[in-house]
Amino acid sequence: MDSIDLTLDNNNELTFQVSVEGSSPAKPSCRFLIEGDEMSFIFPAEIEKDGIVHVNIPPMDKILKEGSYDSGLEVIVDDRVFVPLKLEANFEKSVKVTAEAV
Repeated sequence: MDSIDLTLDNNNELTFQVSVEGSSPAKPSCRFLIEGDEMSFIFPAEIEKDGIVHVNIPPMDKILKEGSYDSGLEVIVDDRVFVPLKLEANFEKSVKVTAEAV
């Protein structure tokens, strides 16, 4: 399983290439799933005509803890759900530096 590093306290924009083949498939829709211990999250995706998929994951620092979560890209075609890509999402807080006068 591949992994991807994401930040907990910033927006994360993911981009994928999706190809749907078949005799006459309907227009596909996509969503990105993150599975937590207590709950799962689904984020809608936008599909361009050339098969490029964009997913925006908002800051999750108030909801998730740092760590690894199973995730995947779901593609829905003709009321069928396909999971062509499974990932391990590694969430970490971004680096912050503070200073104070002494």
